[in-house]
Amino acid sequence: MKNILKLCGVSFLFLFLCFGYFNKSDTIRADSTAALTHSYVSVVQGEVFFAVGHFYENGADDMPGNYTSAFYYYEKGASAGNVRAMVHLATLCRQGHGVVRSYENAFKWYHKAAVAGNSEAMLYTGISYAEGKGVQQDERKAFQWYEKGALAGNVQAMNNLGVLYKTGKGVAQNYAMAFEWYHKAFRAGDHKAPARNIGVLYEGGLGVPQSYTKALDYYQQAGQAGDTDGIVNAARLYQYGHGAAKSCEKALQLYHQAADEGNDSAMNSLGVLYETGNCGVQQDYGEAHELYEQAAEKGNVSAITNLARLYDSGQGVTQDYVRARELYQQGAQAGSSSAMTSLGVLYEKGHGVVQNYGMAREWYEKAASAGNSDAMCRIAALYEHGYGVAEDKQKAQFWYEKTSVTCHAD
Repeated sequence: MKNILKLCGVSFLFLFLCFGYFNKSDTIRADSTAALTHSYVSVVQGEVFFAVGHFYENGADDMPGNYTSAFYYYEKGASAGNVRAMVHLATLCRQGHGVVRSYENAFKWYHKAAVAGNSEAMLYTGISYAEGKGVQQDERKAFQWYEKGALAGNVQAMNNLGVLYKTGKGVAQNYAMAFEWYHKAFRAGDHKAPARNIGVLYEGGLGVPQSYTKALDYYQQAGQAGDTDGIVNAARLYQYGHGAAKSCEKALQLYHQAADEGNDSAMNSLGVLYETGNCGVQQDYGEAHELYEQAAEKGNVSAITNLARLYDSGQGVTQDYVRARELYQQGAQAGSSSAMTSLGVLYEKGHGVVQNYGMAREWYEKAASAGNSDAMCRIAALYEHGYGVAEDKQKAQFWYEKTSVTCHAD
């Protein structure tokens, strides 16, 4: 009943405002009445449609939300020029709520609202360009829209702008500017991602004097604000005794806390501890396998590669080269140089695949291009022994010298 009254109230507001305007319209010069009337009604309509859409989107105690109805009214409001309706309509399009997901339509309405000055729309216009969803990927335009959003006061845009300065995407890499924007977002009240990102800069000494102590402090602030990646980073510092006395007990507590909250990096880190038996953890390949599986299901690339290694070696699971290859392939396609190298090893040895030195070298070279030293050693060995290539001691020496580690034969 309350919901019906709310909807009636919104409808009454619309009629009241329109009636009030038309009562006054006889005082307006005849030649401007039509234009002013249309403009006024459009504004009022837009606000009413937005209010009704917002009501349907969020629902109430005795009435669940209805995305389909919300979409209908947001579209009406957006078409009437209501900027807030445009933003909410774009979000429904992006999420596929109440309508078939369409990144193109999402971008259209975000961009229109951004041009109209909405800072949240500026943020998502930047995100659309950064991700290449609904529009051709353009990191420079992503930077421009993040900057506009940040200058308009959008805190997430400030953080994202800092990320681009740190990575050098869309703008020249500048750690000092990254710190400045992270810190602005932090001071504006966002103590999650910005705090963690500040910690990363302090940990690496990027744009600021290196300080594990300050890094740990910011990671902990991020964690206290609910950022599970901040918790994982703090756990890692405790694990290795950086910024505080080494404490495996504290590290494990934090890893478990983040993992229980669904953080895949924490699951993977715990998996590594169970696999290796480090930091006071009793070695348990079965537990490692379970944790890697959980993290891999969430798309964690390191976990996918680690899981593949267990199937490759038969530790904690029945040895299965075919399954190992499938997982290494996933990891390699996601950019893991370790997975690329291990995939090359399967081809070199003919494990789970037909032996193929050419494919082995191809994967080793991809991994080497990503800086993987083990892959460089393996390329050198192929040339040294003439496996799949003409024996070439000079090329072998080139690759041995290129790697930063001492190569060992399998």
